[in-house]
Order: sequence, then structure tokens, then C-alpha cells
Amino acid sequence: MKRGILFFILFFSSLAQARVFDLAQQKFGSYLIFTGSQSNLKETPFAGLTVADDFSDTYKSPVGGEFGLLYEDHKVGFRFGFEVIKPPPTEGYAKNNGTTKYYYKDNISVLVPKIAMEINFISKPTYRFLGYGFFGQGNLVESTDYSAVAIAPNASHTVDAKGAANMSGGGLAFEFSAFDTTTLIFEVGYRQLKFPTMIYSKDVTSFNGAVTSGTTIKNADGSDHQIDMTGAYATLGFRIFLF
Repeated sequence: MKRGILFFILFFSSLAQARVFDLAQQKFGSYLIFTGSQSNLKETPFAGLTVADDFSDTYKSPVGGEFGLLYEDHKVGFRFGFEVIKPPPTEGYAKNNGTTKYYYKDNISVLVPKIAMEINFISKPTYRFLGYGFFGQGNLVESTDYSAVAIAPNASHTVDAKGAANMSGGGLAFEFSAFDTTTLIFEVGYRQLKFPTMIYSKDVTSFNGAVTSGTTIKNADGSDHQIDMTGAYATLGFRIFLF
């Protein structure tokens, strides 16, 4: 009986020791982070399309998130994931010389498959400080409703558009053990994401006249319409390590 009790004490003691979490020794896991940012987006989705140059409301602070898998090897780590950037829709009216030309409601979302490389500057059993860089392919989808249009085409219409662009950037992060095999991570960084051209994804009669799907969207001055989401960001997330 005493031997049995001693066996169970030793058994559970070894399990407890085996479950001690050492962040510096973890190799593989998954992650989920939430992002808030300041960017150049502002009025770029609808600016330049017409003579209107005064917008009552613009994009403020795009939000989003990222999820994926990660691999760590003491000094160097890699992340493979998907980032979603989804600013709250914006709506308002556009004026020129004090006269309202149209009302708008704009909705944008971006999906970015990406890969990141991390370098652990400080790595301890319960925390680490790291720097990282990333690269991805951004795919933007946009839908804009125009109403009370007082310039050509003088009719309400909806423009559906899409664009693609490379995304790159980097930043610094602090990660620490939270509970069990889960850690919390804080990041600050900067991303470069500018869509040099946008194309119509549906046929429509717009400010460019009657256009077909696949046509490049042009500004009033004939230049290609661009959307800029470059800017700084901060994140809060967690990682769950499997081993």
C-alpha cells in the first residue's frame, strides 16, 4: 500500500515537472492577433474620381486581425498566416466649391496571405523580446454606393472594385507566458501597402461613363485610381504552443 502511494506521488510529481512551461524551448504553435492602425487610407478610396475635393467623412483607424501557424527555433522564428484588414464603413457627402455633388457609402476589406521572420533578441523561459519583418500579397475588395449624384452620370449607382498589391513591413514585439501553454504578445510596427491600380469587378455606368468588369478605374485627371493603406499599427494577441 505504501509502495503504491509512493508510486502515485512520484508519478504525478514527474507530470507536474514535465508540464513546466519554458517559452524558450517551444517549437510549434498557432496564433491569433487583433490589430488597430493609423494609415494613409483616409479619403483615398474616393478622392480624385471627380471634381469633388471636400469629403464630410473619411476612414480613421482601420482595424483587423491575423491568424496562422508559427515555428520557433530559439533565435529565429517563422509565421505563416492570413491577415484581414477591415475598416468600419464610412459614409458622407462630397462637395466642390461648397456645393454637394453626391453622397457616398464606402466599404473595404483586405485579405493578405503572408509570411514573417522573427529574430529573438532576448529569450527567457517566461518572456522574450523580438523583432520581425514580413511580406504578403494584399487582395482588396471595395464597394461604394453613390446617391443624389449631381454630376455625370447624374444617377445613383454602386461601384464594385478590386485590387492587388504587395505588402511589406516589420516591427518589435514583447511576448510573455500567460497561462498553461498560452502566451500573450504585444506588437508595434509599420506596413507598406499601396494599391497602384484598381479595377471594376462589375459592369456599371459610373463617373468614368459606361465601363465593363476588368477596366482600370481612372481619376478625373486621367491617372490610375490608387488606394493607400500604408501606416503604423499596434497589435494584441495570443499564441498557443503545441510542443
